[in-house]
Amino acid sequence: MPQYCQIDDVQRMIKWTRFQYSNVLDPGDVEEFIKEAEAEVESRLSKKYQLPIAEDDKRIVKFIVVRLASFSIAKVLVVQAGGDIPETVLEWKNEAEARLKQILDDEVQLPETPEDPQWKPDGGLLSIKSSEPYWKKNTDQW
Repeated sequence: MPQYCQIDDVQRMIKWTRFQYSNVLDPGDVEEFIKEAEAEVESRLSKKYQLPIAEDDKRIVKFIVVRLASFSIAKVLVVQAGGDIPETVLEWKNEAEARLKQILDDEVQLPETPEDPQWKPDGGLLSIKSSEPYWKKNTDQW
């Protein structure tokens, strides 16, 4: 069962977009798209935050998951019909990616979810014996 949004959330978003073909989907298929979107979001957030995401922060993540899942579903519907992806649908993906970037860049916080103690904003790796990055991104490259 999805953690951050429900099937109805995604179906509501898709129904407001006019496709040149059917936008009726099996709820089981919608749930799979949601799970894929959740996995992608969690994999990216896990670089900075400890999982699971706190209950009070799930509404922030919901915004991203609904848009990514809706985009993926719409893309499949478009490919099946041989049409073009509507601009509105492309905006869903862009909005989701922008919000995810804001979270990872500290412009938007998940205030109730603890950060991973190994997280370093500069992308460095921590040594076991030091709290300073052992290798720094764009500095110590081989």
